[in-house]
Amino acid sequence: MKRLVDHLYRVVVILCAVALAATVAMVAFQILGRYLPFVQRALWTEELSRMGLVWLVFLGAAAGVRTSDHFLIDLIPRRLGPQLKRVLATLGLALVAAVAVALLVGSIPFVQTGTGRTSTTSGMSLVYTYLAPAVSAVLMLVFTIQVWWEAMQDPENKGLQLRGTEMAEQVELDDLGLGDVPPAGGEGPWVR
Repeated sequence: MKRLVDHLYRVVVILCAVALAATVAMVAFQILGRYLPFVQRALWTEELSRMGLVWLVFLGAAAGVRTSDHFLIDLIPRRLGPQLKRVLATLGLALVAAVAVALLVGSIPFVQTGTGRTSTTSGMSLVYTYLAPAVSAVLMLVFTIQVWWEAMQDPENKGLQLRGTEMAEQVELDDLGLGDVPPAGGEGPWVR
C-alpha cells in the first residue's frame, strides 16, 4: 500500500508542477498579447490559467496532507509517550479526514452543475475545473489513511510531526536561546 501511495503522491506532485508551468506560460502569453502587436491576443488563456490555478491549489492541498506540511502546532505531542502520540495522531488525522469528507460531499453538487455548463471563450466543459475539489478530497482521504498507518507504526517519527524545515528552525531558535520562555524579571536569554 505504501508504494502505491508514494507513486500516487509523485503523480500528484508532477501534476502540480505541470499546472504551475501551464498557468505561468498562459499568463505570460496573455501579458505578451496585450503589449506586443505581433502576439495574438487570446481570451481563452484567462480561463485556462484559472483552471490550472484551481487544480494547483487543490492538488497541492492533497500533497500537503501526505507530507504533513499543513499548518501544525507541535507543542504537546513531542512531550508525550508513544501511546498518547498515537491517540493524538488519530484524533488530528480524523479531523483532517472529516474536512476531506465534507469537501467531497460538498463538491458533488458542484461537479453536477459543471456537467451542463461550458466556458464562454474556450468552449470547454466546466466540469474539468469543478472536478478539482472532489479529486483532491479523495486524494486527501487516501493520504490521511497512509499517514495514520505510518503514525501507528512509528509514532515518534511519523504522523502529525514537525518536518525538516520547521525542525531546523526550532533547533536554530533553541541554539540562539530564543526558544526559552523569558523570566518574569524582564530580560531574557536573547538580550546580549
